[in-house]
Amino acid sequence: MDVFRRAHIGSRAPRLARDEPLAAIFAGTPPQVAGYLAQRMVARPETLAPLTAELAHLAKVGGPGDSLSLVLAELHVVTVRP
Repeated sequence: MDVFRRAHIGSRAPRLARDEPLAAIFAGTPPQVAGYLAQRMVARPETLAPLTAELAHLAKVGGPGDSLSLVLAELHVVTVRP
């Protein structure tokens, strides 16, 4: 999975991963990506298990146009792609 930073909170992710304007800021397995994101989220440890499950599902059945965008601490927005 790849994690891409959005320019600002109103930025929309491109439809396809190949259209991302910049390189991924992080890449890894669903549990690794969940851990990376959890470290940057507002302190909510109870979200790690559901986030890991959602990323595992996205990695398993997600297509080229699928993504998940999240708002992290300090209003940083990232998009995760399978």
